[in-house]
Amino acid sequence: MAPIRFKFVVLCLLVLLSLIVYWVRFHTTQSPVLQTHGSQLLSLDTEQNSLITVHVSGAVRQPGIYNLPLGSRVYDAIQLAGGFAENASEDKVNLAKVLLDGVKVDIPYLKVSGSHSKKSSKSKKVSK
Repeated sequence: MAPIRFKFVVLCLLVLLSLIVYWVRFHTTQSPVLQTHGSQLLSLDTEQNSLITVHVSGAVRQPGIYNLPLGSRVYDAIQLAGGFAENASEDKVNLAKVLLDGVKVDIPYLKVSGSHSKKSSKSKKVSK
């Protein structure tokens, strides 16, 4: 009876080990995430739930929605959007701020110096 009991225990351990290997293999695989960016193809070799999605708008070369790794900063989002546009007010942006999922990063434009004179000219009345 002892050899049959030993074989049964070994068989149970093998089945248990097989189930553990199956679970680890199919429940913890990392699939690469691909995102097209212009003519480039970016491959992020991370799990999908370690990515955040941000909306970059305003004074950047390629505004849009981008996927970034968790813990990315505003600087990283601007780089994915092609960098600052020529008329961006770069000093108004905190490049070191850590991004959260679902945020909008709006890069301000430089103020045109002539815009103040337009307001004053509209408010003046011409008398005859």
